[in-house]
Amino acid sequence: VRPCSVADIFSSSLECRPEEKTWIESRHLLLGDVHNHSGISYGHGTLEHAISFATGQLDFFSVTGHFAWPDMDKEGMAIPEEVKAYHREGFARLRRLWPEYLEKMAQSASLGLVPFVSYEYHSFDYGDYTVVAKAIDEKLPLDPEGEDTRLRDIVASNDPVRSGLLPIPHHIGYKEGYRGISWKRFNPSASPVVEIVSMHGASESDNAMPSYLH
Repeated sequence: VRPCSVADIFSSSLECRPEEKTWIESRHLLLGDVHNHSGISYGHGTLEHAISFATGQLDFFSVTGHFAWPDMDKEGMAIPEEVKAYHREGFARLRRLWPEYLEKMAQSASLGLVPFVSYEYHSFDYGDYTVVAKAIDEKLPLDPEGEDTRLRDIVASNDPVRSGLLPIPHHIGYKEGYRGISWKRFNPSASPVVEIVSMHGASESDNAMPSYLH
């Protein structure tokens, strides 16, 4: 049992703002992270460490695997071959480790956490999306034989309640056409949640901190 929550710590800092302090203390706030990477695809650290870290501070969480980049070979985008190979190796690693990942994520529920599994698409045309699944045993989408339209399809027609999938655009402050969000393709019914802050930067405004990595 954690000695105090983040809400408790924040509340204790509001002694001179009694109305806000009362508002926080009268509510049950949950803290979570549904976009967090590890070495299950390309990333740093072990899955076990990510779960352990979440146990110390979160109520719900996910560890996200990098899954696919449908338009990585888009004409006019000169991505070096070694960069493409790096991504493809990470995507393949996620597929190999997915059964083990599901098992360990499910086991984390015994630690008092609510786990969600998730995977990530990169895209020049749409921006990057994390897909968070309600089912703890969610299977990865099958790889197509031809054109990869999986991200396009989920952005166009997903119903989160019926599908149990929540596609979340993230690090949206990057330039449109260079993995920043495409608002003309964005579908709020399919994606009712948009991530505005990550370790890539804060996109709440053009001068928000932290600034973007690229």
